[in-house]
Amino acid sequence: MPSVIIPRESNYLLNVQHPEFLAVVATAKELEFVVDPRLK
Repeated sequence: MPSVIIPRESNYLLNVQHPEFLAVVATAKELEFVVDPRLK
């Protein structure tokens, strides 16, 4: 589903009990994320 906070991004709901969960997570790329100071 589209993200409300970050335009042009998506949110994903992952089922940790799915048999392919670890394979999917293993291909994920970590990105740097800076929290907007107004949210603290």
